[in-house]
Amino acid sequence: MNSENTSKIRHICKQYGVQRQPNDVRILMDITKEIKLFKDLTQKQGENSHYACCQHLLYEYFDPQTYIFRHGEIGTKFYIILSGLVSIELPQSQGSQMSYTEVMTFTAGSSFGELALENSKPRSASAISKTPCHLLVLLKKDYTRLIQKIVTDKKNEMTFFLQSLPAFEKLNKVALSKLTYNIKEMTFTRGQNIFTEGEQAKEIFIVRDGECKLCRFISKPPSSMNVRKIIRRQLHTAKRLGKGSMIGEDDVFNKTSRTCTCICASTIATVYVIPSIDFFNRITAEQPLRYLKRVSKDKKRFLDGWVGFRESLDDIFSIKQAEIVKIKAKHTSLDVNNIDRLNQAVTERKILMSRAGSMDFKSFCPMSRANSRENLGKSSSALWIVNSGVSSIKEIKNLSVGNTPLPRTAIPGQKIRHKRTNTFIEAN
Repeated sequence: MNSENTSKIRHICKQYGVQRQPNDVRILMDITKEIKLFKDLTQKQGENSHYACCQHLLYEYFDPQTYIFRHGEIGTKFYIILSGLVSIELPQSQGSQMSYTEVMTFTAGSSFGELALENSKPRSASAISKTPCHLLVLLKKDYTRLIQKIVTDKKNEMTFFLQSLPAFEKLNKVALSKLTYNIKEMTFTRGQNIFTEGEQAKEIFIVRDGECKLCRFISKPPSSMNVRKIIRRQLHTAKRLGKGSMIGEDDVFNKTSRTCTCICASTIATVYVIPSIDFFNRITAEQPLRYLKRVSKDKKRFLDGWVGFRESLDDIFSIKQAEIVKIKAKHTSLDVNNIDRLNQAVTERKILMSRAGSMDFKSFCPMSRANSRENLGKSSSALWIVNSGVSSIKEIKNLSVGNTPLPRTAIPGQKIRHKRTNTFIEAN
């Protein structure tokens, strides 16, 4: 919320009800249209309901560490956060003394304070501003007339959803409805972290829509080719969880920090967030607690077994990778040697050609059809070199053409063509 919008809201909210100008109401509607409560209101009851709310909205500001309302007070207002953080604190009795524990933090766009308005009872918790807070306020009479139905319908929908889950199917509606007052609905996009491994476990998450995945960091052993022996940690997916799945309850029951990372795996995922302190205050029946403990133990056993299996796979793959690297290195060295030999052979053959002068280069091809003695007479006149055992420069130094006698390896009657003079010499 920028300062310009804040000043507009402050100015508009000085007037109340029908005294507020229609143009000012439209400005207020435009500023608040992205707040989830008003989105739901417009979707279900139309823009006129949003317009009526904006006619009766008031504005309040709270400095940091200021009580918005206290436990035990009579509820007269419903609050919507424009900007800032609001902490909800529940009383905890310790003998004769009373202490307060933070169970939830509300952010911009959230609303709170409806419980005392609906049941006409004193506040069951305290609300305190953690940062500078700009709030929109509806009085009890306006809340009951304009918004209570949609808020109640939302709570009932949440209650019915929780009752459909195995952990809560035997709980009565009253106990679940009390739990829903401190449940926060959050939306995540693909790849966004819901919580991260190593964080303190303060909430229990339930997937309302979409899909999430549980991931663990696995330490990858250093490669045998890595001189510095760096140990790398890589994130691997252990399990995917869909609608109705409970996440993070195993860490809460075991009182440990987060043992894995939870990431949104679908395009959009809607998740209910339940503060762990409020959960245990509201859920006291033996059956759901026993069920959740059993499920958390099974999940922990699964994750521990999966981690061990994954680490063993990495060990196997690291050994195989080292063997592959060694084999590749061996093959590479062999390939280099083969190339060196081939280059050496080509160089030697070129030297032979320059020495022989009149010899045909094609005659040096090992695939020539003149490799057999039957085809020797039909081939080029220099094929005798291939079949005579001449394999080095030293053995061909005495070779010459012209009037010089040919080596004993020449075949009698074989004609040798002199390349420069284009004359033929017959072997004796």
